[in-house]
Amino acid sequence: MRLITRNDASLVVGLVASAVVIFQRPLRLVWEAAWDVQERYHVDLLPALTIFVGVFIFHEARKRQQAKAEGLVVAAEAAQARMRSSELERLMTLSQALASALDPTTLEQVLWRHLPALAGEREFWVLARRSDRWETLLPKTTATRRRSRWCGLAPRAVDSRSWCSRPTSSSSGRR
Repeated sequence: MRLITRNDASLVVGLVASAVVIFQRPLRLVWEAAWDVQERYHVDLLPALTIFVGVFIFHEARKRQQAKAEGLVVAAEAAQARMRSSELERLMTLSQALASALDPTTLEQVLWRHLPALAGEREFWVLARRSDRWETLLPKTTATRRRSRWCGLAPRAVDSRSWCSRPTSSSSGRR
């Protein structure tokens, strides 16, 4: 629990000022001793102390500002971690539901229930291979152009040899 908050700044200034007035006489002895040292050794002690106090106040203000900025960064990282955790939780829920789907009807129900939550606003397609053709499980739409594009890409994605048979640059005579 903090004793002094931002709202209490004027109260703190008043407290410091009243403490200076209360202890004026003992402080006067310290002030005069500093003045004597300054005169005796020909140094500017009081202006140097004033500069030191100003720099110290500036330093503390910067530290506070930096602590606020670090707090904002930590809060943003925590929010990102919560989002990732939530997404991972949705993924785990989907994977557990998929593991228990034993027939095509149950599989389709599981996908309809869990996949839209996982995909969010992104577009997704689920294709299944049935004998000699690709069948669209999700989404059930009539967009034949997109469907034909995905059905054309599906065999290459499933064929493991297509991943390894990417063209490489030949070294025509260079060795």
